[in-house]
Amino acid sequence: MPIVARNDRDGIAVLTWDQPGAPVNTKTRAAQEELAQQLEAALADDIVLGIVLASGKRGFVAGGDLRDLQRVTDPAEATALVEAVRAVMRRMEKGGKPIVAAINGAAMGGGVELALACHARVAASDALLGLPEVTLGLMPGAGGTQRLPRLIGVGPALDLLTGGKPVDAVAALEMGLVDRVVPRDDLLDAAIALARATRPVQPWDRVGAKPQAADAALFAKARAQCARRSGIADIAEAAILDVIETGLAQPFEAALETERRAFAGLVVSATAKNRIRLHFALNDARAIKGRPQGEPPYHLRSVAVVGGGTMGGGIAFTAAAAGLAVTLIEVGDEALARGLAAIAKTGERQVKAGRMTPADRDAVLARIKGQTGYAGLAEVDAGIEAVVEVEAVKAAVLRQLSAAIRPGGPVASNTSTLPITTLAGYCADPEVFIGAHFFGPVERMPLVEVICGARTSEATLARTLDLLKLLRKTPIVVQDGLGFYTSRVVASYTGEAMTLLGEGVSAGQIDRVATEFGMVIGPCAMNDMTGLPLLIDIFSSVRSDDTRVSNRGNRAVEVLQALVEAGRTGRRDGAGIYDYAEGKPVSWGGLAALFPRQGAAMPDAEIRKRLMHAQALETVRAMEEGILANATDADVGSVLGWMFPRGFGGVLSYVDTIGARRFVAECDALAAAYGGRFEAPQSLRDMAARDGRFHAL
Repeated sequence: MPIVARNDRDGIAVLTWDQPGAPVNTKTRAAQEELAQQLEAALADDIVLGIVLASGKRGFVAGGDLRDLQRVTDPAEATALVEAVRAVMRRMEKGGKPIVAAINGAAMGGGVELALACHARVAASDALLGLPEVTLGLMPGAGGTQRLPRLIGVGPALDLLTGGKPVDAVAALEMGLVDRVVPRDDLLDAAIALARATRPVQPWDRVGAKPQAADAALFAKARAQCARRSGIADIAEAAILDVIETGLAQPFEAALETERRAFAGLVVSATAKNRIRLHFALNDARAIKGRPQGEPPYHLRSVAVVGGGTMGGGIAFTAAAAGLAVTLIEVGDEALARGLAAIAKTGERQVKAGRMTPADRDAVLARIKGQTGYAGLAEVDAGIEAVVEVEAVKAAVLRQLSAAIRPGGPVASNTSTLPITTLAGYCADPEVFIGAHFFGPVERMPLVEVICGARTSEATLARTLDLLKLLRKTPIVVQDGLGFYTSRVVASYTGEAMTLLGEGVSAGQIDRVATEFGMVIGPCAMNDMTGLPLLIDIFSSVRSDDTRVSNRGNRAVEVLQALVEAGRTGRRDGAGIYDYAEGKPVSWGGLAALFPRQGAAMPDAEIRKRLMHAQALETVRAMEEGILANATDADVGSVLGWMFPRGFGGVLSYVDTIGARRFVAECDALAAAYGGRFEAPQSLRDMAARDGRFHAL
């Protein structure tokens, strides 16, 4: 069965790409060879006046196979992967016959590059076009960085190439990326008509076409934006800027060669390997491939949520947005009214942000009903408690909730620290109890940390995962233990920041080092947002006792108590680690007096290692204790839970990037200087001894 079939229409050769047995068209070696053969035949056919490149799938072309790129370890191999398609595209441009792309549905990455090599482009009204390579640590490798700015202008091209976000057909038409937009049913006829009216010469190949000087101010602004949003591991965006700026000043063929070299370098970089691996890991997690085998699907229509605060309200809104009937339960009418009002405000924010229409919001809110007791829940399919982190309060809720809902329906606690096995003892049936640690804001954050207690059944785990899939959440499954996974590792990170603060390192330097590394927010600013009194409770709850390795030399609670005693409670009250002027953090002058600097100023590199190595070490300890099943779950949880930089691929890919042998040596030096919390676990020492990794290359 052919991959690219030809069908002539009144002198126009329609080449339809339809990869057998695949949901999308990808630029496999076989597909490239067939395209080249069909192209040569059409160019050589005197009857053919023009060519239309179309797709037999719902979308156009999705690009190359990421698995192929993931396996490449030599720049020459990377070049070889794209050399054939680069040659085909230049042949398309210079073959002397007009070629038009008929873009139906999605055209991503290499699909857009293929369309750029056509002399004109028609898009269906529901088409989506994008160049997402930067999100994978890559750049377009078949001429996209050079054709796009020459076609639509440098500014719009920079936005598409460095942002990685797709645009719809109307936006593509406005920027000149496509020439016409038509209804899907009219696409082929419109492309054929355009092929008859198009000159077969690209703008960059016209006689007299010259290189152009890059706008220095535009590129300076783009580089400043890149520095703000890219961590030290994310090198692709800066590489794209360099290639475009250099290429614009070169003849087109030389510019393609500039892109080729840079593309090959990125393919073999640690950044690309990390990001591509993470891409597949996130896809598997979203698909919930870890669901227990053999458990029948659990079809949910309703859920009860106890607690209308920030987390409970977010869970209720998200469940209703997924189409579930939601019963929101509060202790009294006043608390219930506050909870429902807050949920309504969430809906308003969604509308204002363009993520929901007013009609959709109204339908969501209509699916939420409030009550102050547990009556009428006998047919409810699942229950989630999201009350305060006080065991006695949760115990009272769980006794009533577990007795009220449908027998066998999962009962979940949105706890971040309290042991699941302990809380299960308050349920009518401990086997249906499970932890479901959502992250806020719930309607935006995808991760849910699912915690199995000692008696949680496989059926309960499967049913909870079915619920989370319905809510469009991405779960990781962990076992019960103090702080589970995410809370204990975040505590190691923010706790190390507080220890640094106690040693006299400025909050500004700590946060700058973290954000330059790639964290979205610095740990000191994060702690102020949480609230310092609450943090004392959180740190105390995950500390256990001083025998825990991560406590050795950790001064977090001591430092937080000193701040609270000084009247510094956090951002909400306008005074925490920082002062807050109109909601913006500014340095607090009293910090240096409260925590005098000890010795010489600490280098940024040392601070970075202390903040980041602490997270990796605590993650390895969680694996040794059986809390985490594998390194992939650890990476997914770190990236989605507390925004560990994607350029490193997650918290354990970070160790792989450094190398286990070097990482252990650095930990030994940190332990000698700052305390036993930096001692490398034995499993990590064993890995270093054999030059092992958490992930295959």
